[in-house]
Amino acid sequence: KIETTAKRAFIDGVQIECGSGCTAPTTAPTNFATANITKNTMDVSWTNGNGDMTWVVARAGSAVNANPVSGTSYTANAAFGSGSQLGTGNYVVYNGTGSTVTTTNLTAGTTYHYAIYTYNSAHNCYNLTKLTGNATTLSPKIQLQYPLNTDVACGFTLGFGDVNTNTSADLTFYIKNTGNTDLN
Repeated sequence: KIETTAKRAFIDGVQIECGSGCTAPTTAPTNFATANITKNTMDVSWTNGNGDMTWVVARAGSAVNANPVSGTSYTANAAFGSGSQLGTGNYVVYNGTGSTVTTTNLTAGTTYHYAIYTYNSAHNCYNLTKLTGNATTLSPKIQLQYPLNTDVACGFTLGFGDVNTNTSADLTFYIKNTGNTDLN
């Protein structure tokens, strides 16, 4: 005996279910925020949607341009570039039930774009309405060591006050890059 409904068939009492069984959450995450930004780390936070898990993707230089595929699981790693990659340059940096991640392994002076998704873990069913935001890591500073250690931002002009033109002396400045990228 065969009986059918919209997504089910019963053959001699055995149920065969059609479709993915995937039910996506209906409320996306909200309230993107960043804090504690350094040259190579930043904290990202949000308010969770109504899925039982949250998933965060990061991309350097431009907006995240790939979405997760329902039914697929991905590996997260807060060290940028170490988690699963979606498309080109989109890396999974968080997967869990919390509402914050400290992203590491970032490049100084670079804008990082984030997309935050909620999903139901039973079938890895993603709500593709994502929360987006971005923030820029700090740029490296140049350190002048005469007469004292003075940190100045790139492009800063340091005045020397009165200069005695009747004497000559050599001044030596040591420039130390305290960032993690070359100075041009």
